[in-house]
Amino acid sequence: MGIRIQTSDYKQALRVQMDAPPAGVRIQFQPSVERQRSGFEAIATFVLEIEKTVRPKEVSAWLCHEFAGGEEKTITIGQEVVRLTENEVTRVMQEHMRADLRARGRR
Repeated sequence: MGIRIQTSDYKQALRVQMDAPPAGVRIQFQPSVERQRSGFEAIATFVLEIEKTVRPKEVSAWLCHEFAGGEEKTITIGQEVVRLTENEVTRVMQEHMRADLRARGRR
């Protein structure tokens, strides 16, 4: 399952790319520049490919650790802005995983 994550904290996103994710998680980094109300802004986008056996809490703990000390206190997962706390990130990841399972079941 793939989860798309975005942040304007480009420096922290590069750190995420450099550090190894948990076992069963692959990361694809996609640098981009997007139009914002205030002009153009660098937005770091990456996709986490997560195996079914990986618990969302493990990924959340890793992500929150990677972004600790950064400027941003939120990230965007899919289309939802999420506070960088393990509970919030875990909740949203679980929602995405359930939606992915439902979508696969309809095929």
